[in-house]
Formats: sequence, C-alpha cells, structure tokens
Amino acid sequence: YECALDHLTNSQKKFILYSENGRLYYYKKYLKSLGKKLIVDDKNLMELIKISSINDFGMNGINSLIDEIIKRNAFDSQDNLVIGEEMVEMAKVSLDNESTCFEYEPKKVKQAEDLNSIVVKDSIRDICKEICKKVVGQDEHVKRLVYTIIENQRMANRMDLDDPKQYINNILIRGESGGGKTILCNTIAQVLNIPIFIADATQYTESGYVGADITDMLVGLVQAAGGDVKRAERGILVIDEIDKKAGNNGREDISRGAVQNGLLKVIEGAKIPINIGSKYAPQNIMFDTCRLTVMGSGAFENLEKYQEERIREDLSGGKMGFGSQKDGLFVEKGLIDKDFVKFGMQHQLMARFPIIINLNKNTANSLKQIMLNSTVSPLKIEMIKLNEYGFEINYTDDFYEELANYAMKLGDGARGINKALQNILTSIHIEDIEPSLVQKIIFNAKVVKDAKEIILIPRENHNVKRLVRR
Repeated sequence: YECALDHLTNSQKKFILYSENGRLYYYKKYLKSLGKKLIVDDKNLMELIKISSINDFGMNGINSLIDEIIKRNAFDSQDNLVIGEEMVEMAKVSLDNESTCFEYEPKKVKQAEDLNSIVVKDSIRDICKEICKKVVGQDEHVKRLVYTIIENQRMANRMDLDDPKQYINNILIRGESGGGKTILCNTIAQVLNIPIFIADATQYTESGYVGADITDMLVGLVQAAGGDVKRAERGILVIDEIDKKAGNNGREDISRGAVQNGLLKVIEGAKIPINIGSKYAPQNIMFDTCRLTVMGSGAFENLEKYQEERIREDLSGGKMGFGSQKDGLFVEKGLIDKDFVKFGMQHQLMARFPIIINLNKNTANSLKQIMLNSTVSPLKIEMIKLNEYGFEINYTDDFYEELANYAMKLGDGARGINKALQNILTSIHIEDIEPSLVQKIIFNAKVVKDAKEIILIPRENHNVKRLVRR
C-alpha cells in the first residue's frame, strides 16, 4: 500500500499490522519463542481496528490496543493467545469506561526496594523450586542463575549508580542441544516477571548486510515488554546459538567475527539507535543497554578438546592457576575464557561474560527424570492430549527406561524424548484406535521396539486384541 499514514483505511491498517515490523508480525514471532501461538480471527481483528479508529485515523490507536491485549493476556497461562470476540468485548468496555480507545500504560517497573525483599534465602529457594518443576536435573545451576538475575535487577533499578553496567553480571550458558537452555531462560524470566527476548544469533549479520540487524534484537525486547522501553532496558536479552558466530575456522566475515564486534556494543553498555516503528512509520529512539542483562547460550561442541589442551600446556609449562594441584602447581580444570577463545570466541566478548554456567549433560537417567517429574514432560503432555479423546493412558516403569535409551540414540537431548515418542505413536497408528472401543492404552518397554506389542484394554462388552499392523 502507498498511502498517507495519518489517514488510513481499515484494510490498510490490517495490512500494516501483518507486514514486516507490524505489531502482529512481531508478537507472533515473540510468542513463538515462548512456545505459544498468536491466533487472530480476521473478523474480530477488523472490529478492533474499527474501535481503535474512532479517535485515531493512523496506526497509534490499533497499536496501543494490541499492546494492551498482549500485555493483559499473553502471560496468564500456557495456552495460545486468541484475538477473538472476548478481546473485542474487552475493548468495548474500555472504550465505554474511558470515553476513548485503549491507551497503553506501561507496566510499572519494580523498584530496588521491592526487589530487595526477594533476595532472601527462603524466597530464592521457593523461586527455584517453581522453576525446577519444568527444568529437571539442573538445580544448582538454576539457583546460581536466579540469584544472579535478581541481583542484576536490583542494580538495574538503582538510580544512584553512575555506571550500573559495572554491577551487572552477564551470563554465558553452555549446554548440549536439547539440554534445556531456552526453557530455562524463559521460565526464569516468567517467574520473576522480567521481559525477555531470545534471539537466534545465526539470523544476524553486520549492520547494512543481508540478514537481520543486531539492533533488531533490542526491538524484539521492546516488543516483549509490551512497548515499554524503560522496562525493556532492564530486561533479559538471550543470544542463542552464539557459538555459531565463533570464528574457529578462520572466517572473519559478516556472519561471524563482525557480528561478535556488533554484540560487544550491546553487551558492554551503550546507547544504541533503534526503530520501534515500521518501515511505513519509523519511530527512532535510543535504547540504553547499561542496565540490560545479556545471556549468551550455545552448545560449544567439542569445547573439552581445547580445555584439555590448555590443562596440558599449563601443567607442562608451569603456569599458575586454580583448581587442581600437581607438583606445587594449581591448574584450573573448569571451563575458562581461554578455552572459549581457542574455540573461536573473541577475548573482548568473553571478558564481558563473568559467569559461565556449564549445564549438566543428558544421560538416559536424566531423560527419565524429565519424563517423570517435569511439568512439561512430552509424556505428560501426550497423556493429556489422549485423555481428551477418551483414552486412559498407562506408562510402565520399563517403558520410561526403554524410551530414555531410545531418545539418547536419537540425540538432541530432551527434545529427543518427544521425537522418540512421536515415532512410536506413528508406528502404532494411534489415530486409528477407536475411543468407543478402547478404554485404556498401555505402553510398555516392548512397544519401543515393536508397535505390535501395544496393549489395548477394551471397554465393557467389547473385545480388542493386541494391535497388529500388516
């Protein structure tokens, strides 16, 4: 559309909302990062546009209205967010009460004195307990992360600090694929009510080249904060797959070393110009990153190779360190900056990640514990789905063990559990089992290897044999 932005038709507004940099485009992308969907009913969306257009012929009214809807409803539950009739009624009530369309009121940021009250041992333990309902097997790392983020928030909200960045610790999380890095970051941010944006580093290039601009990360964080820039500046920016930007193969191009240089500006604290508007209606502001918590995450595969090389060099060369003693020498055996630098990370970048979290690796037993104890266990989720069809589901103890071994062979960590389970459901043709005939489905260890071993318990007055597929 080529149009005057101060006087748009309703169909033009709808087009802009869905276009790149439009409100719906960004919120769909953000909710997807949280594992949710934004479902929009076009008929009700047009009704919302009409409501917002009473006092505003441009985009400000509908943008504020959508911001308000997301702010009020996106984090209330784990369900998808639907913009439908209920949202229209809410907008109408607000219009009647206020005699105007929705005006977005930024959520008040917690002040330092509020956050002081949660830096208590018992409170941190309670917060960690809540997070560990989802993230299983990483208890010590969860405690360290929660404490660090709470302290960062306290420092970010202190107005008496000339350079708050000096008091804020950025964090680097190293964990294998499927090890729970993303769900860990998301869960902590949700429990602590902090805006978070998870950026996939592989999508970004140096400013001015084809690909996403690094400043788009900050725009995404503003969107995650419901448009509240001040709150976004105190939020959490997660740069996922940061290891993919390491230049260990000697390439210092726009997709590797140059991106690391660009990230330095964000991490070390600076005022960066960003556009929180759109191509059609730019709204340029300065985003101050000096109060921002930055978290890098990645698998850093084969990092141990560089760690072992460094330890051998230190022992043979008589260098001083901490962690292990041999012939009067102390050598650090844990991961240190030098190991990551050898992997391909820039020294200047690693120096700005004072805290390194090395998540526990997945084992067959840890995957089994995820199945049994996590509130987002794929087995529990599948049980809920099948219960809705009228089936009773029973997993035997040996099924958990056999499925964990199968998931380990598939790889991809905790995500391998869902892959393994879906492979089994496909093999037994779960969609063909008739709920009116079958009351209970029993999954045992044998079914992992042979779909014909699935056990079906018939409803009364029915006779259902074991499932046999030709």
